[in-house]
Amino acid sequence: MREYGDYIRETKRILRNYNKMQVAVQNLTEEIEARISSLQGESVAIARYGDEPMGGASELTATEAAAERRRRAESDIETMKGRKAEMDRTLRAVERAIECLSDGDERLVRGRYIDGYAWWQVARDAGYTEKWARERGSKALCDVALMMFGVIERPAQLRLAIF
Repeated sequence: MREYGDYIRETKRILRNYNKMQVAVQNLTEEIEARISSLQGESVAIARYGDEPMGGASELTATEAAAERRRRAESDIETMKGRKAEMDRTLRAVERAIECLSDGDERLVRGRYIDGYAWWQVARDAGYTEKWARERGSKALCDVALMMFGVIERPAQLRLAIF
């Protein structure tokens, strides 16, 4: 089971890499399209018996090698599609969570975690004090984590009991 702090750290990591994930999705889309078009242009020759070496050779025949290259390329395309789909789901979850925030909270989260500005810069741009921006931004980050990962149990505060 994940701890509360793990969800917050994961949310920060995702937000900090948000722009990079968008670029990665675009690049994967182009790479998948390029590989698919190259597969369409490549054909596997029909095996001609008698012209190629038979049995006993550790190397693949030209036909077998072409078929193996095609199989590996198709496997790579499926792997890339899976990575792209996972990043797309994460990006959509972030976008939905951020859309639910108030304009001020959205500005704080985007400024600090997505754009990477220091708290004093985010606070100045939003017209708040740095302390208030940190506190409000931390609460907004918790809200984003809650919306992305579902109900999160917050740790019980430790209380010092004096007898």
